[in-house]
Amino acid sequence: MEQLTMDSFMKCYMVLDIPGMGQLRLMDAVQLMISQLYSEMKERIEKSKQQNMTEEDLPMIKTMTEGGIKEEFLEMLKLLFKDYQEAHGIANMMWDGMKADNPYIDMIKGYTDTLSGMLADKEVWDQMHETVMCMYDAIADGDHELAKMYRINFPREEAESFYEKLHLAMHKVVSSSYFGDAVKTIAEAAFEEVLSIDVDSCFMEAEVVLLKLRDRIAEIPLEEEIFLFQTMCRKTLDMMMIGQALELERLVDSVVGILMDFSLWKEWDKYISAAPQMSYEVARMVAVENSLLSEGCLDHPNPFTCFVMVGADNFLQMVEHIADDLEAGDVDHEAEVVRQAIKGMKIMNQEIMMMASMMLEKHMMWCMVEPMMTNITEEMRMKMQEIIWMTMEEEGPMGTVNYVIDNKLKMMEMAFGGCPDDFVLPEYSNDEDDHDDHAHDDYDDHAHDDHAHDDHDYHSYDDHYDHA
Repeated sequence: MEQLTMDSFMKCYMVLDIPGMGQLRLMDAVQLMISQLYSEMKERIEKSKQQNMTEEDLPMIKTMTEGGIKEEFLEMLKLLFKDYQEAHGIANMMWDGMKADNPYIDMIKGYTDTLSGMLADKEVWDQMHETVMCMYDAIADGDHELAKMYRINFPREEAESFYEKLHLAMHKVVSSSYFGDAVKTIAEAAFEEVLSIDVDSCFMEAEVVLLKLRDRIAEIPLEEEIFLFQTMCRKTLDMMMIGQALELERLVDSVVGILMDFSLWKEWDKYISAAPQMSYEVARMVAVENSLLSEGCLDHPNPFTCFVMVGADNFLQMVEHIADDLEAGDVDHEAEVVRQAIKGMKIMNQEIMMMASMMLEKHMMWCMVEPMMTNITEEMRMKMQEIIWMTMEEEGPMGTVNYVIDNKLKMMEMAFGGCPDDFVLPEYSNDEDDHDDHAHDDYDDHAHDDHAHDDHDYHSYDDHYDHA
């Protein structure tokens, strides 16, 4: 087996099969593509110079009718909301049908009995155990990095002991005479919790989000955005292609020179070599800050391996506990776990809808991201200035660069609706104390009040477009 090392992913070793050209190193392939594009660009510029082309010779930027795109968008959404209304009706019919007579419970028990008959033979589990250990040996017996990591963090004796216990516990579960009835009991508890969902409220909450999303998109001045983008291209790329933006052309020449320099690829190799360790440290920091690691894993030499091992032990204990409960003929604990899991998903869905509704309030998104986007813009401006000074040793086309950066920031601000000076970001709380029996009703009231602000009637899909 060929050794798998980080060098395999570096430009000096990564070889690409390119149709018609054979095998090329990644660096050579990229440089060849850049060289071809650069040659074509220079030929077009030279041809335009010979023809004495000016800005007046370029095609005129077309002026679009204001509001035209918005009207087409709203017409398209009419069909979407009609489909949404039909889906709402179908969901109600399904829910009512399952409440009256749920055929899935007996189907699940039938499938479970069939599965139990197939997997009740211990010899099947012995064969599975041998297969798993064979796969382990195939991975761990190599000389590559993954094999070494496997042997160090998951010794064969410990892995074999774990899989043997897991397979014995799972065989005990599926071979239990109470297995089919237990699954039926758990399924009944799950369906009971699922069928308690208020379908109308769920669709209404989603409708709040969809309508606010529609409003935010409809507010984007798309025609003005397109005009600004075309104007920006005209003053930069188009002018350069006719030889009327010499400083910008020189900047492109300098950037191409950097990309063709071998030293850039050496720096890229260093970055690639350091990337795994950097990614690991970032992931570890995020896991620590968000308390995602299991107890006792924080000081472990390899906390993520510890996390996996603790999770595997917990899973084994859970399967063994289920096997013991089946032997005793009591799965009330498992049924309650399923109920609580579904309740948690219902609460999570409610929180997601509430958060999405808040995020889609007018001006909300840009007011939240404006400081970050401003910082990113300024960092980009500084980085471009450094590149220009390094490659051209003069101010160069910094005015053009500033124009492009400012224009892009303005276009993003227009797309997100801007942020008035007097806008106050609301606070969002997801404290557990808020999730009492009245949480859903409180959210319904909040949703109706918010949407009333946009003059929407929730009970008539067609009326939404009369207001638009």
